[in-house]
Amino acid sequence: MATKSQKLKHVVHQFNTLLRPELAQDWDNVGLLVGDPEITVNRVLLCIDLTPSVLREARSLRVQLILAYHPPLFKPIKTLRADRQEVLFQAIRANIAVYSIHTALDVLPGGTSDVLADLVDMQNRKPIELLAARSARSKVVVFVPADAVEQVAQALFKVGAGVIGQYDRCSFRTPGIGTFRGSQESNPVVGQAGNYETVEEVRLDVVADNKLLPEVAAAIRKSHPYEEPAFDIFPCTDAALLGLGLGRYGTLPKPTPLKTLIAQIKRRTGLRNLQVADAGNHQITRLAVGPGACDDLVASLTGKTDLFITGEVRHHTALAAVRNGMSVICLGHGNSERITLKPLAKLLAQSLPELRFHLSDRDADPLTLV
Repeated sequence: MATKSQKLKHVVHQFNTLLRPELAQDWDNVGLLVGDPEITVNRVLLCIDLTPSVLREARSLRVQLILAYHPPLFKPIKTLRADRQEVLFQAIRANIAVYSIHTALDVLPGGTSDVLADLVDMQNRKPIELLAARSARSKVVVFVPADAVEQVAQALFKVGAGVIGQYDRCSFRTPGIGTFRGSQESNPVVGQAGNYETVEEVRLDVVADNKLLPEVAAAIRKSHPYEEPAFDIFPCTDAALLGLGLGRYGTLPKPTPLKTLIAQIKRRTGLRNLQVADAGNHQITRLAVGPGACDDLVASLTGKTDLFITGEVRHHTALAAVRNGMSVICLGHGNSERITLKPLAKLLAQSLPELRFHLSDRDADPLTLV
């Protein structure tokens, strides 16, 4: 198929749909980091780390977009100078966009954690650490006199509330009885100040993005007939995130010697050397995996697994693991993540067949065993 071009903004939309950057850890920096959304893209280069060598490769391949697993722009910067942020500066100068996915890909089903688990044919997989409940949307509940409910609903729809997926103007309406008593200083639309009143009302429910909540509250106050409109705002947990998390733990198809698993990992990755902390397990049945640096996950695995496969751990973390009967295999930080690039390129090519995806030849773990 001939390579065709797409606007970067359309490619990013597809990336966001497939790779779900919203799954990333709060401290991470993912998505489109560098680039003009209006440029055209027909070639994409995938790498773990965007180094000067990888950028030169990108320029030689004439790619317009680099998908770098690790974000080259991580912490906030106050200046952008060629002598301090060489790679980013040169990427901008060459009009090459940069997109990063990092910990979102670690969480994503079929992503980095699952590819690492595939190395040892892990079964019965579950995340080691579930994502914390998050809320990008809220449910807005407002109580309205029956004859004014449509007026308030339309005001809410106008500012963007009531959108669910491909549907807009979504609401739910429940009739009921509202009660109130206004002070002598009040000016009620219904009844009289100082009297206990009962009114036929409708509970109007809509959802809204959190960023719209100030406009939603203003729309309620402006459109509602009451002097003091009653409304509530409840955070909504994103159901699409339930059950997702970092790393994987599970079981092997059958008990397997550690040395057999080491040989299998070497064969499937092409790595000649691995770092191993051997706890003396004769047979491995329960195991866990975590790409990159996953020291924070080790404590939660104590007593649950015979083996932890990861990129790297600290010296004292390895000692503690062995002391608690858990062996550790370290592939190298980048090596534990790089094995995901090939299946990732395949996934992206299926969704964007008009683009050409390249795996970097210059991308490599900075540390080697000699």
